[in-house]
Amino acid sequence: MRDHLIKTVSTNCGSEHCRKSTSAGLIMFRALRSLLMTCRFDENITMKSTDVPLFVIVGISVIGLCLMSFLASTIAIVSWKLNWHSGLIEKDGHFKSQRWHFPKDFQFEADASIEKIINYFQWSNSSSCELARDFGGTLSVRTLFNELEGRTSVCFNPKEIAPSLSGCLVYAFNVNDEWSFEKAMAAYGCQVFAFNPRTHDDVSDRNRRLNIRFFPFKLGSKSFDSWAGETQRSTKTLGDIYEQLSIWHGEESIIDYLKLDIEWAEWHILPQIIESGMMDKVRQLAVEIHLPYRAPFFERGQSLTQFRRLANIVRAVENCGMVRFNSKADLSFQGTIPALNFSGPLAYEITWYNSRFL
Repeated sequence: MRDHLIKTVSTNCGSEHCRKSTSAGLIMFRALRSLLMTCRFDENITMKSTDVPLFVIVGISVIGLCLMSFLASTIAIVSWKLNWHSGLIEKDGHFKSQRWHFPKDFQFEADASIEKIINYFQWSNSSSCELARDFGGTLSVRTLFNELEGRTSVCFNPKEIAPSLSGCLVYAFNVNDEWSFEKAMAAYGCQVFAFNPRTHDDVSDRNRRLNIRFFPFKLGSKSFDSWAGETQRSTKTLGDIYEQLSIWHGEESIIDYLKLDIEWAEWHILPQIIESGMMDKVRQLAVEIHLPYRAPFFERGQSLTQFRRLANIVRAVENCGMVRFNSKADLSFQGTIPALNFSGPLAYEITWYNSRFL
């Protein structure tokens, strides 16, 4: 093949410079041939392919991962651009909510705009916590252009509200196959109680550790003896769950961290937790709030009045002494609410600490 290649190139090129280029081309050809495949060539330039070397497979895999990362970055940029054009993000890339301030006695008036409500959900108030750390987090296809799935912020300063290394208590509701936060808190030294009526026993047994206990309870605003027709999977209020589990953690224990990711049910359960007085037993709280963007969550139609009511539910949490220290939009869960001319993230994880412990 070498003689044939030299003869072919020499016919079309007679200069010294061209001959040097031909030699360089031969070197490059040999390198490419070695990288791509192991081959033999006969006099008729017939290629007989054999197995592709392992390092080629690894190289192609690395290139594929790089392309996936580039694609994810591109999606993230497009996502942020769309939010900027919808008026939710400034040109410098920061959420407008960081420029807002909501005083303690703030309430949403009857004419509050959708922009003001969304800015309130995005408002982080991060200066209220001098030291916050993220616990947990799993990379998945869903979160390639977002926060790691399951990652949750915990405040350690003011020190009075930090989870104690000598023993802390965590309640986490709607744990599925993603247990990174619960495992991280268990490794920190906390006693973790995880809940989900949909999670099967074999899944919970596979994922739990020595200081993680799983219960198939559904958190509700009222207590029932069954859930979805299954008597072994009950619906209970936070107070009833706390009372039932007090045999493990004591009757006067403080829930150092309460995590709720309960898919739109937060709008019914948060008022019940406040009214029952259970919020006084919670040191830190994380809630993923979900905007009701479609039926059946908007049974009476989409309106600003409903959004103001939801915003005031979140405000009621803060009015009872909870201090916000973080808020993160879920960029992987975006959509539009045409009736309100809104387009952007439809879920936000908000975290608070309880000022009564200061």
